[in-house]
Amino acid sequence: MKNESIVKSTLAKLLAHENISVQHGNFSTAFFDVKNRILGLPNWKDKGKDVNDLLVGHEVGHALYTPSDGLDKDHGCSKDYLNIVEDVRIERMIQSTYPGLVAAFRRGYSTLNNDNFFGQKGKNLNSYGIADRINLKAKLGSLLDVPFSQDEMPIVTQVMNVKTWKDTIAAAVALSKFAAEQDEINKKEKPQNSPDNNKADAEKADESSDDAGPSSPANSNDQSQKSKGSQDSKSESVAQDETLKSDAKKENSAKEDSKDGPENKAEMDSSENNLVSMPSDNKNPPGTPPVPETSRHFEKSAKDLLDTSINTLRTATAIEPSLKMCQSVIISYKEIFAARNASERYITVSANNAPVFPEFLASTKKYVGVLSKAFEMRKAAYQYNRASISQTGTLNVNRLHSYKCTDDIFLSVTQLANAKNHGMMMFVDYSSSMRHVLPHILKHIINLSLFCRTTGIPFQVYGFTGGHNHTRRDYYPNSGSLAGLEGEIDLSQLILLDLINSSMSKGDFNRAIKDLHCQAVSGYSLTSVESLGNTPLNEALIVAHRLVTEFQKKHNIQKMITMVLTDGDGQNISLKINEDYDAHRQANGVYPYNYNFTLNGRKFKVEGSSRNMTAGLVKNLKITTKSVVIGFFIPANNASARRMGTESMQSLTPTPLYLDAQAMWQSKVPEYRKNKCVCIPGAWNYDEYFIVASGDDLDTEEDDFEITADMSRGRIARAFSDFSKAKQVNKVFVTQFAKSIA
Repeated sequence: MKNESIVKSTLAKLLAHENISVQHGNFSTAFFDVKNRILGLPNWKDKGKDVNDLLVGHEVGHALYTPSDGLDKDHGCSKDYLNIVEDVRIERMIQSTYPGLVAAFRRGYSTLNNDNFFGQKGKNLNSYGIADRINLKAKLGSLLDVPFSQDEMPIVTQVMNVKTWKDTIAAAVALSKFAAEQDEINKKEKPQNSPDNNKADAEKADESSDDAGPSSPANSNDQSQKSKGSQDSKSESVAQDETLKSDAKKENSAKEDSKDGPENKAEMDSSENNLVSMPSDNKNPPGTPPVPETSRHFEKSAKDLLDTSINTLRTATAIEPSLKMCQSVIISYKEIFAARNASERYITVSANNAPVFPEFLASTKKYVGVLSKAFEMRKAAYQYNRASISQTGTLNVNRLHSYKCTDDIFLSVTQLANAKNHGMMMFVDYSSSMRHVLPHILKHIINLSLFCRTTGIPFQVYGFTGGHNHTRRDYYPNSGSLAGLEGEIDLSQLILLDLINSSMSKGDFNRAIKDLHCQAVSGYSLTSVESLGNTPLNEALIVAHRLVTEFQKKHNIQKMITMVLTDGDGQNISLKINEDYDAHRQANGVYPYNYNFTLNGRKFKVEGSSRNMTAGLVKNLKITTKSVVIGFFIPANNASARRMGTESMQSLTPTPLYLDAQAMWQSKVPEYRKNKCVCIPGAWNYDEYFIVASGDDLDTEEDDFEITADMSRGRIARAFSDFSKAKQVNKVFVTQFAKSIA
């Protein structure tokens, strides 16, 4: 089933209050996980929205109204008959619960009827047994004129009016008994047929099993009567008093002579789970009703409807993690503070850092103050540029003298445009490869935090990492499989460190600033909780969909800035696998290459590598949160910068050839060398993507510009140039943030 059809599914919009999750996957059959309330549905070929709603609605009906083990127990009747009667009940109930499905069911069954899903095309409906005719009447309604005799009407009425599961069992038992009695009557009439007619019937049954599925015994009797009328001139008459015993011997002899005949074929198909019914010339044990042909034909047609294309088999459907799950990966600043208080390393580093911290804070606040003033001026310019002047209706006595010359004699008021509420959330890579640049990055975080605090901008800074002992394994017992979470995005390797935020008290905020400076000066993780690990970038972006949305609601944000700072790529995400569902899988061991995501209510597909996944997640984050997303890449060396610069150019739309992307990056190299920073708008779908030189070029602390007596004019000019360049580069994060929000 195409993703677009699933998006439009009526059922998907209506099931919220039923506490049932509908999950499409590479399954061979539909099933219902009673414990976890998950309905597993196969990937069907696209037959249109109505057929999709019909198939989903039918399975949801079973999930809601059929007892979990009801169809598996022995109720004294054929399981096929029980299923036919239960289908009548659950389809009526699901349409009653969701009236919008009535039209969808009608149109859906009309489409399936046109495709001969029940195999009744070209056949005389009178030839079917009562169970088949009831099935056709219940499913197709007015689309077919299904005949019933007066003797059959009481059982038909009973089946069509079942309301409870108890009614279903009673009606199924009655229907099974009635069908068995009809079959016995047909068997007693069968000896009146000629041997040639029996042979013709067998050939027709064989033909039927190859084309549209085997016929039921009732159908066989009808065909034999027709054959008798057409073959009277060519066949010899048979004595009317021929015994049942001799007839049975002839039939058994015919079966032994042809081991590849219809009966053996049906037995083979049944053993292979092909859902093919027994042939018409098979004698059911006394009291056993004939196998319903229409329901079996429908099941076979439904199997043909499964999408078995390699693209579908390699596409995994990712289930969005809940808000609770996203919040579970966060280690709060209070937990971090407690871990630091218990760390001897932190106590030592904090004591050594105490004398130099006030000097650093004073220099930082001086720069932040200038930046804040510039931001307020930009904000004021925005308001005055969009100001509107309106009259109040009150006379301006100072203008009354000019009433003959102008109408402008009323007091006026200037209304300034409302400035937008801004907000910032930052995700900082805490991977092992960031060890050498992280001290500089932490000083930039301090600048950003002080700037936001001064201007009253709500903000939140997270460090993201994973792969060590502080991963939240109490929430995820294991990373391999977890019952009930089939397809759910695995966040077991993600940790978000709540480094600093605007909701902290003044005391906690000042401590967070001090602790960040301690880590920057020492270059070491202060606690094991803050250990550097791997780079779960894609998992962090997935969680960002929830966290950014909640942050906007909490602070009433109108203009959101989301920053992502990393020195490398993420990896393909992992999805939870419920091994209990293995029996329902259409294919095992197929590694997913494509992912269908649903994040913040929007569905999108990601193809290919982890970088394509990152680009897809960034694009969706921008769309669903209306956030400006800015990316910063910190290369380890010039080779890394050249590689990422070329690949960033190639990620642009339309995608340039690799050699063209190389040339595009080369044109940026002079700017990168001069400013130690270059911006590539649109790379990986970021609004702005910066490649920033690493090492000492990231340092926020400025050396004093000193002039000595022995310096020549040229040396003074070069020293001033270097000083100005460093002043520009080392504030790149704060400068770009202020520019974006203003």
